[in-house]
Amino acid sequence: AADFINQARDAGGRVVACGSTAMRLLETAADAEGQIHPFKGDTDIFITPGYKFRAVDLMLTNFHLP
Repeated sequence: AADFINQARDAGGRVVACGSTAMRLLETAADAEGQIHPFKGDTDIFITPGYKFRAVDLMLTNFHLP
């Protein structure tokens, strides 16, 4: 999946995360240049105002109650 995402981005595509969990995982898997690398494990990223996104261009989300 990492190679597919990187190829799409290199071809001018954008990376869209569906939900905040997907966004946090993609950002965790990205290096400083925004390239995604295979990742397995937990993430402790907490997105706050001013965060510099490396990999994700857009996030699609919906607030919902349990």
